[in-house]
Amino acid sequence: MGATGVDSSRHAVQPVAARPGMALLRDEGQQYSLVLQQVLVLENLSDRRVEARFVGDLVVSDEERRPRAAGVIVLEPGEKSEKVYLQRDFTIKEFAENFTAKQAGAELLHRVVGTVTVEDDRDNGNTDR
Repeated sequence: MGATGVDSSRHAVQPVAARPGMALLRDEGQQYSLVLQQVLVLENLSDRRVEARFVGDLVVSDEERRPRAAGVIVLEPGEKSEKVYLQRDFTIKEFAENFTAKQAGAELLHRVVGTVTVEDDRDNGNTDR
């Protein structure tokens, strides 16, 4: 973790386990989806300015609470970032395909993926990831 602290906590949608006799909606048209979301906040614990780059399914909210790509942020020493969300919508069909893959011990077909790279202005060859 290096000079940058990451505070990550579960947020928003909690998984629901199917119970015997529980009816689930048929979603043949894939019109229903669920949003998976993980919140993270970066804190610059160093004494230098750092730059964080976000790639993948990482978003922040704009003034109207619409998601947009997180992009790049600069944090001064002691400063915390706004909330960044690792977020993606999945159709019920995609959840079912992942469930089937997991039951078979196979790799999940549908994923949420993001990378956070934090660097300061020193060129010492180290990158916190």
